[in-house]
Amino acid sequence: MSKIRKAELKDYSAIKNLMLIALKEDPKAFSVSFEEYFPNSEYWWMGYINPFLTNGNQEMYVSMDGENLEGMIGITYDNKQRKKHIASFVWFYVDKAKRGQGVGKALMNKALEVLEANKEILKLSLLVVATQEKAIEIYKKNGFEINGTLKKELRIASEFLDVLVMERI
Repeated sequence: MSKIRKAELKDYSAIKNLMLIALKEDPKAFSVSFEEYFPNSEYWWMGYINPFLTNGNQEMYVSMDGENLEGMIGITYDNKQRKKHIASFVWFYVDKAKRGQGVGKALMNKALEVLEANKEILKLSLLVVATQEKAIEIYKKNGFEINGTLKKELRIASEFLDVLVMERI
């Protein structure tokens, strides 16, 4: 039985591993690559993941099946005075073996519940690679609209990918 909860420091290694799996198994889903992130030092990884776990301007929610991490969704809050009303989704990923079982839906619902309870947040935004049809479908079902296209935003080998700007207001 899956349980959605806020990520904790004890989840650090599992989150790092799932991030690397995500980058390796879905190389076109993210703006960064496995080859960029894998060789980074443990010190770098701690600096990258810990802000999601320590109540800074980022947080992460995880889906756990017992002690096994099945999926995650990150939220970043803009801390600039004129943009404090905006939050963004990052690192939304569900392990391939758990897809189609409601894990992504549960993670999205939890993230939206948290953000809707925060009266300062009036706008949600995200970037998604245009080829990620399932992700786009999930976002649209949750009230996100496509508000722009960043043409040829990513280059993977000789292939260029467009990135969609999606928002929910």
